[in-house]
Amino acid sequence: MTPEEDISAEEMAAYIDDRLSSDERASVEARLARNPERRAELVEATRIVSQADLAKSRRYFPWKWAGVLAAAAAAVILVVLPNRHSDSLQPPSPAERRAAGEDGGRVNLLGPGDAAVVPIASARFAWQSEGDASYRITIADATGATIWTTLTGDTTVVLPASIVLRPGQHYYWYVDAMRIDGSSITSGPRSFTSNTR
Repeated sequence: MTPEEDISAEEMAAYIDDRLSSDERASVEARLARNPERRAELVEATRIVSQADLAKSRRYFPWKWAGVLAAAAAAVILVVLPNRHSDSLQPPSPAERRAAGEDGGRVNLLGPGDAAVVPIASARFAWQSEGDASYRITIADATGATIWTTLTGDTTVVLPASIVLRPGQHYYWYVDAMRIDGSSITSGPRSFTSNTR
């Protein structure tokens, strides 16, 4: 990686604190997508920030914690999504596997199964509980662009009617579990195809 492609500590901090413009954020995310070492550093830095914020959460405005969770989810998205220019999942590098599962396990997805055909009108997603965790489910298209994401305490969601999936298109879904102790685990992406029925 050339020095121009690297990510400075200042950029990393601004990314975690959500202080970048949309163009700056897109630039950092593009470089993160090509650099597994920086993604692993981002996951660790986010964990440290979230633990510090958790310790202070009783004295400060609680939405600060929500921002940290959003940054952590963004870091996990970068680790688990396939290359944005590929229609198929590529196996993650060893550094990516360590960053995604270093704190123990994965979220167990219950349905739909991998490569399943999902009816557009009643797209329902379910996963196994991780205790008192909160969950972020994300639906992405074949390029890796996020179609829909939401934060929930439940282990099932139905895709809102306002989200339109195209018939016959390939999509991916995954779930990030954010535990009370500040750690997080992910399911990894699972593919599905939308259908009008």
